[in-house]
Amino acid sequence: MTYLPKSKAWVLYAALGSAAGALLHIAAIFAGPEWFDFLGAPPEYGQMMRGGNYVYPVVVTLLIAGTLAIWAAYAFSALKKPLPYARLILGAVAAIFLMRGALGIPITLYLLTTTGPTAMTLFHIAASVFVLTLGWGFIAAFRGVKTSE
Repeated sequence: MTYLPKSKAWVLYAALGSAAGALLHIAAIFAGPEWFDFLGAPPEYGQMMRGGNYVYPVVVTLLIAGTLAIWAAYAFSALKKPLPYARLILGAVAAIFLMRGALGIPITLYLLTTTGPTAMTLFHIAASVFVLTLGWGFIAAFRGVKTSE
């Protein structure tokens, strides 16, 4: 009996979740420094934007959005016709999301014990759980792609 996911619902969840993440990053650019602060970007990004320096935060955010969009495309492709190197990329993305999610929770809990609760504590834990479940969805996408690529 295996506990690894293979359902198309998990794959769709991973694809839509990654696409939503890409759109959220783009929305943050237009919404301004307050969204950067709320979404847990490094504090320097919001400070730079308030000071009129948009280039670095916007470029980094666009790179993240683009990466998430590519990952969403690979997850969507696992439902129909896989893109080139789909298994490799889907496996790597699953590992990235699983590590980020699994490490994010204890790190946030540690920070909670050292600095006390902040407005961001619940957000960071929820984001870590969300990313962890995206990793699970990418495992399903990986398992759904045939090995004869």
